[in-house]
Amino acid sequence: MAERIVARGEWMDVAKGAAIVFVVVFHAFLYVEGAGVKGMPSLLKVPLELFPIPAFFVLAGMTQHRTPTYAFRDLLRRRILPLVYLYVLWSVIRWVFYVVVPGIDGGLGDLSAESPLTLALLLVWPSSSYWFLWALALFTLVGWLLRAVPPVVQLAASGVLAALQGAGIVDPGNVGWDRVAGMLFLYLLGLHFSGRIASSVAASGWRQLAASGAVVVLVVAALVLLRARSVPGVVLVGQLAAVAFGLVLARTIAPRRGSAALADWGRRSLTIYLVHLFPIVSLAAVLSASGWQPPRAVGAVLQVVLAAVALAASLWIIRATSRVRWLYVPPRPLSDVLRPRGARRTGARAATPRHEPPAEGGTA
Repeated sequence: MAERIVARGEWMDVAKGAAIVFVVVFHAFLYVEGAGVKGMPSLLKVPLELFPIPAFFVLAGMTQHRTPTYAFRDLLRRRILPLVYLYVLWSVIRWVFYVVVPGIDGGLGDLSAESPLTLALLLVWPSSSYWFLWALALFTLVGWLLRAVPPVVQLAASGVLAALQGAGIVDPGNVGWDRVAGMLFLYLLGLHFSGRIASSVAASGWRQLAASGAVVVLVVAALVLLRARSVPGVVLVGQLAAVAFGLVLARTIAPRRGSAALADWGRRSLTIYLVHLFPIVSLAAVLSASGWQPPRAVGAVLQVVLAAVALAASLWIIRATSRVRWLYVPPRPLSDVLRPRGARRTGARAATPRHEPPAEGGTA
């Protein structure tokens, strides 16, 4: 396959592109099953749970490695405000959508999607697919507050918490807090070891790819066949191996022509994350209303088709709404509140935030 010239670090965009595709596929699986149609074997959900969201948090930490040096006001304005703004705005949009299209929520949250409680408890009890934005905002603040604590201490404490959460020993009973317990370690790993991770990925080859892939296979086998999820640390090892495999593979294929689309989707991963559930839920609602019960093989094909349609529809929605900037970027007056007094605006148009998903969406 022909190679292309890539920018330094473009493998990160390729990795994010692959991760957001897997997020879309994972949600397509959930919603098709929620519509009463059997599809892919549930064991396929296991590897899908190990890579995309953990990868997004590692990459988010890597892209935010300078944030501990920010002044607090700059931290709020440049990192936390865009995430909280998008979380609140799109949670409201999601609630309105589910009031109009009720009944298919995929079991993603612990509260009904159309319940007013999802809005009333938005900042303290995140119960929607947008928990990622809330968690990343919280992680950004935690990373800044702990800037004086040695990284090894941060990683040891958050690693124990992640191991216990993965085993189900720590279970807050809420999708957002549950993911916070399981993903903080991965974010801090990227935050404090951004340079080492990047250099290791750059120096890696097929040997490292094979080794990390073998560990992923072994962990998936342990989780599926031996029901080893209750053993603390097994899920975390699987996540680390899956992220390593994904990042090395992304670096390997980044120069290939076929990876350009993945890199583009990676750069758009935040906006894809924001909108992808709407076409999925709409199509799943139609499927549910039809009462159709096809064979499992047909249901599996439907899941793949739904994921592809949802991705294409998401890209179309993003293009169609690109001029409605407040859907994706906080309005300037809101950002100006956090600017130091007397600071003059440059007049440059704000860029779309690059700290993403996920994913359930920049790192999402």
